[in-house]
Amino acid sequence: MFHEPNSNVYIIAMIGLKTKINAEVVKANLVHTLLKHSRFSSLQVKNY
Repeated sequence: MFHEPNSNVYIIAMIGLKTKINAEVVKANLVHTLLKHSRFSSLQVKNY
């Protein structure tokens, strides 16, 4: 469904927390979690 050319789907989410988020800690930990995920670490290859 999300790969269809005419699909207009939006996902909106809100999260409430009791404590402040330390952006520097989040950024530092993205390297060890999200960025190691295969979807974000695949190599783009062009065949000429």
